Amino acid sequence: KQWYQRRVRVSRVAPLIVLKTGGTTVDISGSQLDMGSQMNVTLAGNPCQIISKGAKIRCRTIPLEDGAQMKGKVAVNIDNAQYLSVEKFTFIDVPEVVKVFPMDAVREGGIDITLTGTRGFTSITSAKIYYTADSKKLSENATCLPTVSDSSMVCTTPALSKSVNISDEGKRVDISLVLEDYYTTVLQNIVFTVYPNPVIDVENMDTTLSAGQPLVISGKYFDRVKGIKVLLNDTECLNLDVSDTILTCDVPDLLAPASDESTLSRRRRRRQATEDGSPPE
Repeated sequence: KQWYQRRVRVSRVAPLIVLKTGGTTVDISGSQLDMGSQMNVTLAGNPCQIISKGAKIRCRTIPLEDGAQMKGKVAVNIDNAQYLSVEKFTFIDVPEVVKVFPMDAVREGGIDITLTGTRGFTSITSAKIYYTADSKKLSENATCLPTVSDSSMVCTTPALSKSVNISDEGKRVDISLVLEDYYTTVLQNIVFTVYPNPVIDVENMDTTLSAGQPLVISGKYFDRVKGIKVLLNDTECLNLDVSDTILTCDVPDLLAPASDESTLSRRRRRRQATEDGSPPE
């Protein structure tokens, strides 16, 4: 009778760089990893909590203790044998956010903001933000986009809770960052303001679109929104001009063919007349 020894091997670990604050899921692939009755995993000598095991091992990192080793091999210990990875595993500090742009959003949320700071953002596999003030949570969590830059990350602002009062001058809030659904930190030295949602004066809005005439929309808080657009039948209105209370733009050719006179010039005169309260030309 012939006996064949099955060789255990650790061939791939992903990710190889994680935050030292814990909560990151690590996948370990290889051959014959489902052998044995007793198993534990260490990453650079630090325990990793096993979530599932079989042909692939999945474990979750736990926060490192002070003075813990930050770089080393992945070890899969099965019964009395140890199997090491070829590549080294690395823990890093949480990136420090030093800048947020833009520095404001509207109550409804949905504005993309960029968090910029020290290197290490690509090591984050899950990130969310929410608003706080005086240690009180003022919004639900909003998801950040997958990170492609090691020194920045884009997050979508959450909606401010309806129970929170907000003035015309806006409300100052803190931004809390949740990493790996485990570790939460408040961004330091970041002054962020949430403004009321834009309001359109629908009752006094002229919805008759004449050929070559500009479109004027009255309301308030328009200049609080970054990247605002006006769409007419799914076509973007051209040469948008934004102030706090007036939106003016040129009706696209699809709806109103251009005339001999400069539409942009008439649009500016009409906006000025609207703000002054005099009838437009």
